[in-house]
Amino acid sequence: MKKKEYVVATNDFLAAGGDGYKTFAEVLLSSKDFSITGGAIKGEKVVYSDAGSFLRDIVVEYIKTKKVIEAKTEGRIKEVMDK
Repeated sequence: MKKKEYVVATNDFLAAGGDGYKTFAEVLLSSKDFSITGGAIKGEKVVYSDAGSFLRDIVVEYIKTKKVIEAKTEGRIKEVMDK
């Protein structure tokens, strides 16, 4: 079976396993060279670097501005299995 590598961009929430999407966190924690240095979390094949704004802070500011929000599940994340 061929193994493929992909480049993926995500936010801190998903990188940490939010919404039950634990793939990035599992890969990081199982890496031989897992480390946290400053704002960067690194593993063999995954690097997460905080660009300065946490998603939670952006969401809090959005809620403060809008006052009312409507939450719903979008179904945007799909796990794809290679055959």
